[in-house]
Amino acid sequence: MLGRTDSRRRLLVILVAFAVAGASLGGRLAWWQVVRGSDLAADAHRQTTLRTEEPSRRGTIYDRSGTVVLATSVDRYRVVALPHSLSLADRQKTAQSLVTSRRR
Repeated sequence: MLGRTDSRRRLLVILVAFAVAGASLGGRLAWWQVVRGSDLAADAHRQTTLRTEEPSRRGTIYDRSGTVVLATSVDRYRVVALPHSLSLADRQKTAQSLVTSRRR
């Protein structure tokens, strides 16, 4: 049977092992955040921001007799702003120009 000192020693070894593992994990997480944080944020932004244009035209759709046009392609334009990528002055300037162009 194990004596009282053996179980305390085993408990102490387990606690030290968990403390070392926790400190190692915390140190690694801190290194990722502090040392590599800005690089990783830039990589994430580059991976999630993508601009594509797909010029697709839809053919004209007629009714079954072929005389009445049911649907045609229509060009549509959309303005997308990414506020976090603009400075404060550029945000205000862009917002003002969008408001004035919307009133026309």
